[in-house]
Amino acid sequence: MILDYDIAIPNERQLRTASVALTEGGLEVLSPTGPSNPPRPVAEGAEGHPIASIPPVVPSSLPSGYERSPFHGRAHGHNIIFRENGIIAERRQDSFSGGLVFTSSPILIGEQFSINIVGLSNRYIGNLGVGLTACNPDDLSEEVLPSESEQLVDRPEYWVITKELNLPEEGGEIGFVINAAGEFHQVAENGSTKGILMHVDISVQLWLLLDVYGATRAIRSKGKKRLPANVFQNATVPRPTIQTAPSACAQVHQPLVATPQDEPTNPPIPKAPPVKTVAEVSTRGSSKTRPKPPRPSQPPRKRDDECKICMERSVNTVFYKCGHQCACEDCGFKLKNKQCPLCRAVIHDVIKVYRS
Repeated sequence: MILDYDIAIPNERQLRTASVALTEGGLEVLSPTGPSNPPRPVAEGAEGHPIASIPPVVPSSLPSGYERSPFHGRAHGHNIIFRENGIIAERRQDSFSGGLVFTSSPILIGEQFSINIVGLSNRYIGNLGVGLTACNPDDLSEEVLPSESEQLVDRPEYWVITKELNLPEEGGEIGFVINAAGEFHQVAENGSTKGILMHVDISVQLWLLLDVYGATRAIRSKGKKRLPANVFQNATVPRPTIQTAPSACAQVHQPLVATPQDEPTNPPIPKAPPVKTVAEVSTRGSSKTRPKPPRPSQPPRKRDDECKICMERSVNTVFYKCGHQCACEDCGFKLKNKQCPLCRAVIHDVIKVYRS
């Protein structure tokens, strides 16, 4: 028996559309973006292929206690492509910067926001950055955001940013939370703290920002969940490991208590030349050469007194609120409202100190 079928040959555009639908969500038809903060659509012919290993996210698959939290759809870097209705933020393949994204709602005290690292690239160096701002992302757009997140601190609003993170491997999870003491913690996948990234001002409403930078190419929002407001507040937490060159900066806050290893702090008093007896003079003759007194040794240079930025002038400023002293007046005042080079805390003020 012979059966007749009508076969419709799809044209090139239909094939292209079908390919995109399969790539974006398997066989699932994605719902259109909602009216609130719609993610930027991928223009036809735009670069950037989705990460094939990322399964689509459905509400029923959210971990227990987590609430769906897509990225802000309007405020993002010019090289960001959103997928899965704003859950995945991917940087274009031929770029290494311009990957800023923001949370779509403010971060509350004790609210953990978590992401998965779903795309890495070995073409570039540098890694994910994280920060907080009092600037509402609704007032930002792609046109006003810089390529480098460090340039945001030049804006008039409150901004704090760091890239000193302990990043997991591809597919791993990383979380962030602010407690009632203003400590901004990095949280591991098992729920423990990886250390305090910085201290922040919790008197203002804060949004979290992420910089998909360098080797980090794509991230996925796992969502947010509520924790106690005093989470990690009284815990002994490690500081994030920061790879820097050896410096005397770590010695700034050591107590000025003399120890046997520290002495002598002053140059030694030269000893008087030995007194010769009459017998020694008579046996050695009447030599007019007198023994020279020992030359006083030079006091060791105090490395704590040297500006750690210009390496020329003496330290004569203190940073508020962290209290570190590692810069001269000229260098110190240039760092106001930026990050302390020691602890990455925001420098609210620079105070000149006078030494007696």
